[in-house]
Amino acid sequence: MPTLLEPVEGSSKYKLEVSVTNQIGYGRCGTVFATTQESIWEHTNLEAEPIDYPGLEYLPPLVLKVADETTYLDLGREALNYEIMSELHGVSIPCFYGWFNLHLDKGETFAGMKSGSGTKKRTLSVLVLERMGD
Repeated sequence: MPTLLEPVEGSSKYKLEVSVTNQIGYGRCGTVFATTQESIWEHTNLEAEPIDYPGLEYLPPLVLKVADETTYLDLGREALNYEIMSELHGVSIPCFYGWFNLHLDKGETFAGMKSGSGTKKRTLSVLVLERMGD
């Protein structure tokens, strides 16, 4: 099922819809999932048709690094470090495509992560990166 990722304030001008295929790793501040890209929209115009964006056809395979509320700030620092090292993207570190939020409504799950109890929503933090290696 496709998942809509909304950019963290000021971090990206696009919204991205992806389908998660499987978990491929985990670390101190997040779990990494392989994806397939579905659609991309300009952040300011989600009601419009998805962009017929040629970039979707030549974007490399992507991964999502997902963190919950307990490691949200750590993942934010990682996003900042990717921004600082932008000249190395695709050379010695993966290309960084943005820092996004994933909002889970009551009863929704994402890769085993459930929404909050009652009517509480849950927000996951997501980095979108180029997939490197196997």
